[in-house]
Amino acid sequence: METVADLWRRKLNKAWELCGVWEEPPHPHRFRHTFVRILLEHGVSPRDVAELIGDTEEMVLRHYARWVPERQARLTLILQGALSAKVAPPRLVAIAGGK
Repeated sequence: METVADLWRRKLNKAWELCGVWEEPPHPHRFRHTFVRILLEHGVSPRDVAELIGDTEEMVLRHYARWVPERQARLTLILQGALSAKVAPPRLVAIAGGK
């Protein structure tokens, strides 16, 4: 019995053959990644994305967290704060009996 996914996979393979040689073989799953990335970049919540792709929010965050703008902004502020803080130079400790 043929599934809808098999039908689409064959159609996509025909289209990719017409495009010529690929450095890396394309696969239909790439569309999923693109779909998720576009949604997250446009501010759709990871929870809503998970619902749309039939996955869990934890799985979306595990694989696509770098595309969540709020997360990137929060981490950028953390790093800016940590890197802008004045750091005291290390203290030299005299070693007993040392020269």
